[in-house]
Amino acid sequence: TLNNKVLTITEVCRFNNGMIRVLDSYYWDILMLYNEIVKGMAAAGSHGMVPESMGIDTWGVDYGLLDKNGNLLGNPYAYRDHRTDKAIDEFSALVPLSRIYQLTGIQFMQFNTLFQLFAARRDRLPAMDIASDLLFIPDLLNYMLTGIKISAGLAVIGAIVGEFIAGGGLGSLIDAARTQQRVDLVFSGVI
Repeated sequence: TLNNKVLTITEVCRFNNGMIRVLDSYYWDILMLYNEIVKGMAAAGSHGMVPESMGIDTWGVDYGLLDKNGNLLGNPYAYRDHRTDKAIDEFSALVPLSRIYQLTGIQFMQFNTLFQLFAARRDRLPAMDIASDLLFIPDLLNYMLTGIKISAGLAVIGAIVGEFIAGGGLGSLIDAARTQQRVDLVFSGVI
C-alpha cells in the first residue's frame, strides 16, 4: 500500500517456480503458475487487500501458443530446454549473424525467441501449424486470468510488419525462422 508517500509491502503468498522435465525436454508448468497466482490473489483478499492492478514479470524469451479458439497448445518450453543448443549455428546458415545483430542488437543466446521459433519449425512441432497466437509468458498468464489477449510488443510488431512488407528488416528474420506466413493474423493482432 502507498500511504503518505510511503510504500509498504506485505508478503501474503509465496510459491516455487521451476522448470519441469518431461522425457528430454524442459517446460514451464503454466497451469501451476496460473493456479498459484489465483491463490495469491485470494490470499491478498483474505488480508483485506483489494488489488487495483497486477504486473507479471518473467524471463522474456519464452512463449505459449494458442489455437484459433484461444486454447493453449501445451505447456510452454522453458528457455533452458536443449532443443535450441545448436540453433544459432543452424539459423546463421540462413541469415548471417552480422545481419541479425544489425537488425536486433541482441546478444546471441541460444534461448532467444528467434532461435526457439526456428527450433520449433526445424523440429516440425505440430503446434506451430495450428497456432494462431503467440503470447509471451506474462501475456499468456494475463490472458489466462482475464480472457484478453494483448501483447506488450504490439508496437514492435507493427514495425516488423512494415519492414516485412517493404522487404528486409526484422520481419525477414521472422520469415526465415519459420515456414508458415500468416500476415492476416499479424494484422489482426496489431489492430
